[in-house]
Amino acid sequence: MKNLCADCCENEALCNSKLCGLNVTTTYQTDPLPSTTPVTTSSVTQSPESTTIAQPNVTRTITQPTVTTAITQHMVTTTIPQSKVTTTIAQPKVTTTPSVTTATTATTSELILAPPLINGTISLNVHGNGRLDCVSGRNDVSFAWQFNGTSSIPQHVHVFRNHLLIVSMTEAEVGMYTCIISHLETTAQVSTWLSMNAEKPHVAFVVASPSHPWTHHRVDIHCSVTGYPDPDIFWSFMDTMGLSYVPINVSYPDRATVRIDDFEPSLHSGKWSCIARNIIGVDNDFVQI
Repeated sequence: MKNLCADCCENEALCNSKLCGLNVTTTYQTDPLPSTTPVTTSSVTQSPESTTIAQPNVTRTITQPTVTTAITQHMVTTTIPQSKVTTTIAQPKVTTTPSVTTATTATTSELILAPPLINGTISLNVHGNGRLDCVSGRNDVSFAWQFNGTSSIPQHVHVFRNHLLIVSMTEAEVGMYTCIISHLETTAQVSTWLSMNAEKPHVAFVVASPSHPWTHHRVDIHCSVTGYPDPDIFWSFMDTMGLSYVPINVSYPDRATVRIDDFEPSLHSGKWSCIARNIIGVDNDFVQI
């Protein structure tokens, strides 16, 4: 009778080898029956310490190592047991504190100061009145004014915190006005140009000169002139005979005044005219002495 190792058991030396892994003992017993055919009994004992591999069926057990990949920068851990791959990603924890955000926003707003605006009439007539207002969107700011880059404000301009009043506009008030607002250490500013409307000259004798001055006394003849741009002023004299000339003993303390130091009726009696001219036009007036 043959088993899986029948071929090797026919050779006792082969059966006892490691190839078959069997211990075979052959016993010859004489049958009491009258037979001359020997009976062969084979006994197979399996070693308890050996591993039986039944050919051609082969069983293999393979334990693969566990691979762990750790990427600390992105907090990624990858675990691979045998053929299964498991990936675990731990997202970084983000904590938002409302109080901190509010404080940061408040600090940022303190650093940002929007420029103000200037409202009002930026062009006035000669001797006209006007007002300039500096407007800011905040109430916690201080105001300062400059004229042509300096803190010196013209005489006819009056400062009232965030606004200016211009009274009796003259050429001296024409220029650049700057409003500066400040809060803590932050400042912002805006500028505007205040101009005066061009106007034809106008001449008038406001203070009446004496029509009958005393002989050998000093006589001042003064005319008032307005207009913009500032007019040039000229004087002319025509005597009672209709002749025009420049009398003696005459001076000009200012361009709008003629002074007769020693009045002589035969020399200074006549028509004194004040003439004003600018790029817009010309005007004149006269007084008879």
